Amino acid sequence: MKRGSKRRRVNKQAEIDFSRRINQEQFGHLVNLAQQTVSKLLDYNVLSPDGTAREWVQQYTRFKMGEIFARQGWAGLALIFEPRAKPPRN
Repeated sequence: MKRGSKRRRVNKQAEIDFSRRINQEQFGHLVNLAQQTVSKLLDYNVLSPDGTAREWVQQYTRFKMGEIFARQGWAGLALIFEPRAKPPRN
């Protein structure tokens, strides 16, 4: 490479529009989870079924923070970050 020249890295991944919905596979790729794990997060009501990419990232981050606080013994903070209760089925 010549001195002073700059090489640009090409990002081969498509950019994500965080204001739109994404599928389970895309979200899993974004946060390094298997699609099956994302499906379980939806089943456990950690992620909202109609959420956007931004909402899913926020919800997943909140869930992980709750896990961290619970492991550290910070029960009061862990309660703040618990996922929403699953609504009863009719």
